[in-house]
Amino acid sequence: MRLLIWLLFIFVSFFCTHSLSQSLDDSGFEVYVHLLPISTQDSFVMVAGVYSFEKDFATDGDVDLECFFLSESGIDIAYYPKQKGVKCGYFEINEFCFLVDGKFIFKNGYHAGCDLDYGSFKVFEMNFKAKKYLLITSINNGSGTSTRYVYCHLFDVSDLDSITYFPLWSIYGSYACFGDFNQDGFLDFLRIRNESNMGDGYFRATLSTLHQDSFRVDSSSYIVFNRSYDSHWNPVLTVIDNKMEF
Repeated sequence: MRLLIWLLFIFVSFFCTHSLSQSLDDSGFEVYVHLLPISTQDSFVMVAGVYSFEKDFATDGDVDLECFFLSESGIDIAYYPKQKGVKCGYFEINEFCFLVDGKFIFKNGYHAGCDLDYGSFKVFEMNFKAKKYLLITSINNGSGTSTRYVYCHLFDVSDLDSITYFPLWSIYGSYACFGDFNQDGFLDFLRIRNESNMGDGYFRATLSTLHQDSFRVDSSSYIVFNRSYDSHWNPVLTVIDNKMEF
């Protein structure tokens, strides 16, 4: 029941954070930067402020590339969107380049994440077990059901000279997908996928746990659930099959 309530919170937080993109103009866009509470052992007061991604241009050879910078967080963040000379958008964190190309490949072979809607960016800072993380969530440019796929770009910034990038995604994803859900002392990512053999509105949630340098999925532990809406369009979740023991 506890995890089902958290799944409901994930759905609500998605609609609160990614249902609308930030307004854009020629100079850049604003984004909320939060200190994210992870667990009762590593929780912090939520801190929010409006920071600005500033539009700029960087020269690559004879080409001026459009880019967006955020430095108010204490860590220099830059995003280079898809454009002429850049077939797939990428990040620079403290001058380290992190490619998105090839990091999000769906079962049908589609390479996602190359054309991120940078107006949808949400930035979070979080601490967990003496580690410091930077999280950027986003959706792809698109419309309809494609916008429910949220790309979670997690960076371990504990050592700014050796930053690790963890590319993760979830349907209706948000910062709420992260936590120590099974209380084993490791950082978890609660990922949600379509349960395609059951039709629209059915999903499977599984835990992906960070061990050393990668997130590992325990496919034997999962919840299959149905999402519907009540008369006021509030999400209602119904468990179909529960194989999670916590």
